[in-house]
Order: sequence, then structure tokens, then C-alpha cells
Amino acid sequence: ENVVRSAAVVTVGNVITDGVLRRRTPFAGFVLASPGAGMPRQERALQLLRRDGQLTSRLLQKELGLPRTQAWRVLEELERQGSVVLRGRGRASYYVEP
Repeated sequence: ENVVRSAAVVTVGNVITDGVLRRRTPFAGFVLASPGAGMPRQERALQLLRRDGQLTSRLLQKELGLPRTQAWRVLEELERQGSVVLRGRGRASYYVEP
């Protein structure tokens, strides 16, 4: 809708031509979403677990773009659901499939 409105403003006459639409980049400033971006965080975290064999808070922060506290919440929720098991302690802690 915004693209059509913008094209209507710069168009001379009653017809919006293909050339007018091509001159403008309708998605300038936007970044394409990564695959799976619409999935819940827990599901995306489980995909990372299957890919890497283990999960850490730092991995979730990096791969999902989460703040540290939200990464810990995702891990805690997965642990409550029984989807992951905590191994190690402190900075050496990580999660694996049960």
C-alpha cells in the first residue's frame, strides 16, 4: 500500500508505470528475515541444539539475537519442558538433549 501511494505521488497522469515502481526500492532499509524467524524461540533453540549438539546462553544470544536474560529464559523454559538437560556448572554449563 505504501509503495503504491508513494508511486502515485511521483506519477504524472493517471497510470502508475512499471518504470516508476522500479525507480524506487520499496524495501530499502529492511533486512530479509533469517529462515525460521517466525518460529517460537524455543523451537529455534531446539534446531540449534540439533545442529550443534549442545546449547549455551551465548549461542542463543548470537544466533537468535537475544539479550542475555531472554536467552536464559528460553533455556529455563526448555529445561522445564524436559526438552534439554543442564550439564556442567557456571561458565562451562551447556544443555543437551535428554
